[in-house]
Amino acid sequence: MKIITSTKNFFGKLPITIHPAFLLVAIYCAIFSNIFSLMLLTSLALLHEMGHALVAARYGYKLNQIRLLPFGAELCGQDLFLSSHEIKIALAGPFVNFSICVICVAAMWVVPSIYQILNPIFSASLSLALFNLLPFFPLDGGRIFVALASNYTQRKNAVKIASVITMFFAIVLLTMFIISVFTVFNISFGIMGVSLICSSILPSKNAKYERFTSASYKSKKLKNGLLQKTIAIAESATLLTAFCNTDARTQTVFSVQNKNGQQILLLSETDIENAINSGGAYKKIGEYFSKNN
Repeated sequence: MKIITSTKNFFGKLPITIHPAFLLVAIYCAIFSNIFSLMLLTSLALLHEMGHALVAARYGYKLNQIRLLPFGAELCGQDLFLSSHEIKIALAGPFVNFSICVICVAAMWVVPSIYQILNPIFSASLSLALFNLLPFFPLDGGRIFVALASNYTQRKNAVKIASVITMFFAIVLLTMFIISVFTVFNISFGIMGVSLICSSILPSKNAKYERFTSASYKSKKLKNGLLQKTIAIAESATLLTAFCNTDARTQTVFSVQNKNGQQILLLSETDIENAINSGGAYKKIGEYFSKNN
């Protein structure tokens, strides 16, 4: 469900949507007059996602939307990842929350009288950071787990493993919620369990990042001039290796050379990305283009 059609900011038009389970939190907060907590958590979640967005943009990933979840938010784009980038992008969100905690502690230490004002912000920000670092997909911890596991197996298999772990934990949370009905009622267990199940079974179709391409993002930059660099790369190198050398701030041309140092191909970023999208990420550059040209 879209609540803001498009938010114009330095990332471009960045729509903000809401996860269906987020409505459960909103209704609960409205009934129990806890609107402030909802607004605080939502604000911290958006700042958390802006941390992801800044680092993602630094590595050249285009953002499609932000989706608000019951206990956070999810940054969305296209799923073309380098594991090292995914880990850094995932850690950026909790880093923002931990930074807010440090600022709150410093401010309360200097001015103790504002403790009652800043302590709720400190607690909510710390909880959001720690919760998102849990190894459950699509939380930040789950994304880090998938990125690390992708070094040993295909990404789709890593996602499946993470989804199974997430589902198990969600069932544990729902069980704890049912037990709380007969003991000390805690709706948080239920909402977290439902949201994790929904995210696992019905993931957002846009729950990915999209790499900036020469045809879209960089074409706009060309109007004001864009630095172009040429990188010499061996024909035996993989397409993914070439991809690692692209940068959002420059336009890269690849001079593919044979073992004698002679140029045999001249490729653009778009050529490399199209080849990766066709499933050739780990294929050798020379081999791939000799068969597909």
